[in-house]
Amino acid sequence: MRTQLYALLLEDIRKDAELLQEIITEEGYDIRMDIVKTEQEFVSMLKNNSYDIIYADYTLPDFDGKKALLLAQKLCPQIPFIYVSGTIGEDRAVELVKQGATDYVLKSRMERLAFVTKRALEATIQLKKFRQAEIEQQTNRELLQTIINNAKDIIYIKDIKGRYLLFNQAAERATGKIASEVIGKEDTFCFSTDEARKTMRMDQKVIESGLPYSYEEQFIFNDGSLHTIDTIKCPMFDDNGKPMGLFGISRDITEKKDIEEQLILAKEKAEESSRLKTAFLHNISHEIRTPMNSIVGFADFLNDPDLDAEKRKYFTNIIIQSSNQLLSIVSDIISIATIEAGQEKIVQKRTHVNECLIQLHEQFQRIAGDKDILFEITSLLPDSEALILSDETKILQILSNLIGNALKFTKKGFVRFGCVKKGTFIEFFVEDSGIGISPDMHEEIFNRFRKLENSDTSCLSGFGLGLSISKAYVELLGGKIRVDSDLGKGSTFYFTIPFIKADQMEILSMEWKN
Repeated sequence: MRTQLYALLLEDIRKDAELLQEIITEEGYDIRMDIVKTEQEFVSMLKNNSYDIIYADYTLPDFDGKKALLLAQKLCPQIPFIYVSGTIGEDRAVELVKQGATDYVLKSRMERLAFVTKRALEATIQLKKFRQAEIEQQTNRELLQTIINNAKDIIYIKDIKGRYLLFNQAAERATGKIASEVIGKEDTFCFSTDEARKTMRMDQKVIESGLPYSYEEQFIFNDGSLHTIDTIKCPMFDDNGKPMGLFGISRDITEKKDIEEQLILAKEKAEESSRLKTAFLHNISHEIRTPMNSIVGFADFLNDPDLDAEKRKYFTNIIIQSSNQLLSIVSDIISIATIEAGQEKIVQKRTHVNECLIQLHEQFQRIAGDKDILFEITSLLPDSEALILSDETKILQILSNLIGNALKFTKKGFVRFGCVKKGTFIEFFVEDSGIGISPDMHEEIFNRFRKLENSDTSCLSGFGLGLSISKAYVELLGGKIRVDSDLGKGSTFYFTIPFIKADQMEILSMEWKN
């Protein structure tokens, strides 16, 4: 099969052109050739056609081969350019090759034309392959560099002496150093002396062992933030297996670590919540069963027709106390369910703070007296400020829970309570000389189903909802609750509510709405 060849010939002698075409055809080429004589024709043909090869005489009347070579190099430098001339000697021909011509053939030795053409075309093919490979290699290098620079991970390469050969943009952001400044320098340029020494020892270990090494470390970024970094370093070898450096990849796993810690905490919290709820169910079963047994048992005793009046009254009191206890348990369960469902509402009305405190003192005085505990109100609001707009029922419930707990956990000493005005809030307090609370439990005791459990409290009733309900009510009222306590040193609970003075217009407005 004949090889297709499209040629441009710069020649003004027709016989020479025909000879050239005949020689190329005899060599097995199917040649199509455009013949030009002037510079204008030469340029026009190069601009409008894609030739496989250019042949050019050196001397023409109005145009010469030297200028033709310059034009060809400018317009189509990839096309082989061969001089075919009888007017140049060997020395000038060699000089023209040095200037960029592919080859030359003297007209006196036209038998070389086929060989020179074949060699030029083969060289062009090889040159195209080389250039294509070079383009692909450059493209791959640019693509790889783009991938490396756009990677979120810190990527770097070092030579055998620890000098940086590659330093991507993630590394720039982390260290605050520019790659162009880092390349060719050691770790002492990027890090403190101690950190650099540590890194260099690690690098040496990787290179000497010939094995990859991975580890986690804490790293302070350029912006001052502390990050957890997962790093892997791998040795690099030359074709003879000799170490030539290493490459490293460092991934920021700070967010991953934070999520892991949050998941662990959430798991622990869920397990603790499950345990507390289980304990709550067991406890509430006991708490409900105890007063119910008393109610049923002593109610049955009342059926005895021979029961005297004194015992009947005693049994009746026990039934009433047990009923109140059961009612309190049911009330707490309903309250916590309502709170969890988001259905608990605040009902603001005219509330006299001092009267609330006095009412509570009268309510709990007998319990305190039975335990021989000093029980007193130590501070009240001035009468001019005691009348406010708030939810009286919830204030009484909160204080009742706190005072009840204080009396429950105090074996001797005192329980004091009261309130003071602080800016735009009223602060209530309940202080006792009881068993106290460990600081690590100050937040826990306000969680649902959480009870104090130690040798001093294990025999006390309750199932850990009172403080949780109190906290929810305080927050609904727009305040905060806290405790100040240490084991064995008593406790003081504080909570605040907004101070909204109830003047006559506000009272009338509230009454009209109701």
